[in-house]
Amino acid sequence: MKVRSFKLREQAEILVTRRLGEKLRQELVAQIPRGEDPESLLLDFAGVHILDYSCADELVARLLVELQNRLHGQRFLLLCGLDETIEENVAVALKQRSLSLQHNYGGNGDWQLLGELRPYLEESLELLNSSRELTARDLADQSSLAINTASNRLAELARTGLAYRRTHSLPAGGKQFQYYSILPNSL
Repeated sequence: MKVRSFKLREQAEILVTRRLGEKLRQELVAQIPRGEDPESLLLDFAGVHILDYSCADELVARLLVELQNRLHGQRFLLLCGLDETIEENVAVALKQRSLSLQHNYGGNGDWQLLGELRPYLEESLELLNSSRELTARDLADQSSLAINTASNRLAELARTGLAYRRTHSLPAGGKQFQYYSILPNSL
């Protein structure tokens, strides 16, 4: 999946207030090309010294809600470059809205979940990220789940913006959903 990176330090090293968060979110959205090709948006906080809760809520949490509602096409949100304080403020903003996303912890390719997600969905997400793509049948076989349970889990990951879903036509007729990791192959 293509990844479009936004270095927030280029805007400011201190990101505070809801007004600034809204301005940054609007500027970022204006840079997203229109089109149907799926793409992950990577917000890079490296070099940002302060991000307060209100800016995190307006920039990260509201953007994630917009992306989940497909207001900007097939776009997904990832974060990197978070220090402990910034991570904490983003986590609180996500928790207030019952959201979750993935962030690159330490810049070493170690992706972690930020926010809250049911443990069984987190397990399914880990399998998807390690496999890079799955069908419900694949997940059912790997996890010893009923096919409808696997299908529901993957659909929920897609609904929350943690996975990308594409419909494929089967040679014998019918359709099947294929689910893809939104993580980049490397940073």
